[in-house]
Amino acid sequence: MPNLWKFLSIFLVFSNVNANHCTIRIPEDVPQPAPVIFTNTGLFRPTSAVTTIREYDKITLLCTGRDNKVLALNQEIVILECRNGKFRSMGRPFAFKDMKCKSVPTSQLWQNGTICAEGAGVFYEVGVSLGRNWHPIFKICFNQRDQRTIYSRNLINGFVVKNRVRQDCRPSTFKSDGMNGNLNYLYTKATQRTRFEALFGANQNFINGVSFLARGHIAPFADFIFCYEQYATFYYANVAPEWQVVNAGNWVRVENAVRKIASSKQSDVLVFTGTLGVLQLRNPLTSRDTSIYLGVNQTIAVPKWFYKVVMHRSFAYDIVFITLNNPFARNAVREEFCNNICSRVCYQHKLDCSKFQDTNKGYTFCCELKDFWAKAIRVGRPYYELPDGWSYKN
Repeated sequence: MPNLWKFLSIFLVFSNVNANHCTIRIPEDVPQPAPVIFTNTGLFRPTSAVTTIREYDKITLLCTGRDNKVLALNQEIVILECRNGKFRSMGRPFAFKDMKCKSVPTSQLWQNGTICAEGAGVFYEVGVSLGRNWHPIFKICFNQRDQRTIYSRNLINGFVVKNRVRQDCRPSTFKSDGMNGNLNYLYTKATQRTRFEALFGANQNFINGVSFLARGHIAPFADFIFCYEQYATFYYANVAPEWQVVNAGNWVRVENAVRKIASSKQSDVLVFTGTLGVLQLRNPLTSRDTSIYLGVNQTIAVPKWFYKVVMHRSFAYDIVFITLNNPFARNAVREEFCNNICSRVCYQHKLDCSKFQDTNKGYTFCCELKDFWAKAIRVGRPYYELPDGWSYKN
């Protein structure tokens, strides 16, 4: 009997070495528009530019949305099995790059009702369903009373974030699920001009053809690999009013810096992105500061700050990038509220932070999370929901 087990073990090893597995290369093999891909562990998360699907293993392709389907088989759901180095469905071989959907798969926003931020908000999850199973892409902690995003949580896949799909992955509109009011209307330049004229008079000079409040992403679309994931970030619950010069200035530099960190680590980086405070601008009509909201009854606040918490298991401390959402500030450096460690962070992670102090692009500084939290939030320890296996640095 021992000899039989030895023979069987040798046979299994030999069979595995000589098995003809299938591969998915990112982005070369990704069809456009790509389906949602599931493996036996859930949503497909590649950990290399080339992912191996073992022989006899199966993957499921899903094209969500009205009248959407995998065109090659005219089906919403397709199961592919790896056999002899080729993906097969019902015995027929198919190249993975030919498994495109009719349109980019849609996501859903689920209000799961779980309390977050010490009771200040409730969790929304953006994801997709396969049968009875729910698969979240990222989370949003949302204050329903004020119609304000407190923070979002997402993972940046450092293994392949540089290889993300870049082809036309922006939908034409934002979804308003989970929110109230006509948000498309509030974000138009004409509406903003009317709003600011009511606050600051007809001669206001904040809103014009090149100066306006954009829909600033909280969890950015470029943090995600596939088109359906990038589309999933286009919910109004995942944006806040941000001056366009800041959004396209230092804030995008922060987003790029964090993705660079993830890519250099070649592993997952955990990110919490949030907003703080309400922007106040000097009012010439009253000689006082006026708080800015896009909506009536103090809803859709224009944040004073955008910030991004960055965590990795190898870090000695958790990092926070903080950007002032006020290109009109006269002395932005005086707004810093925790010890600025940008020089150390940028040196350690080889980041270009040379423009962070440009107020016109959104003055930006960096802090350790524990220092940021003590100065900005002032309630116990951080209240972010950490996934299993993650913890704060002391």
